[in-house]
Amino acid sequence: MTGQIADVYEYNGNRYNIVAIKGTMNFDIHELGFDPVPIHTACWRGYHCIYNITEEGLFLKDLFVNDRNGSYPPVNGVEPEEDRFDGKVYYGINIPVKFDGGIIIGNDFLTRYYIHMGFQRVYAYKTVYELIFKEGLITKKTDLSKKAALIRTEIDEKGIDRANISKFVEESFSLDYEDKWTVY
Repeated sequence: MTGQIADVYEYNGNRYNIVAIKGTMNFDIHELGFDPVPIHTACWRGYHCIYNITEEGLFLKDLFVNDRNGSYPPVNGVEPEEDRFDGKVYYGINIPVKFDGGIIIGNDFLTRYYIHMGFQRVYAYKTVYELIFKEGLITKKTDLSKKAALIRTEIDEKGIDRANISKFVEESFSLDYEDKWTVY
């Protein structure tokens, strides 16, 4: 199994990986005419995104996609470019996303806590924020970095209990809030 490519959120001049999401992102790749298939073992869903968060809202900035039929129509007036892997990339599509819910984003990845499958956990990042959105606008920002540090301390002191390894593996492919805080 392979760690999965996380969607990236550009916020306040920094790039963060998505760690968890609560709510439904108002973005459906199929509505853009794509039927994504895996790009490689690090991208089983067949696409990944770069979002931009500004005072004007949340935008899908860039889209990397591998279409089952090799069909790559313009997206928001932008023609695709070759990607270094299979598929195409659309730069600068800037589609507004009217998201209601929360996302947890992380930066300053700590390789010591890397999990070689699925999406990384909250505690694998030194800098962690929860952003709450309404209609694509940030309504609340909470710094969760200290909470993530406490979990790392617990892991360093007690280790990880391997008794629930199958649940750990299953949750590694989830972006659900609760799954990303669990320590076994």
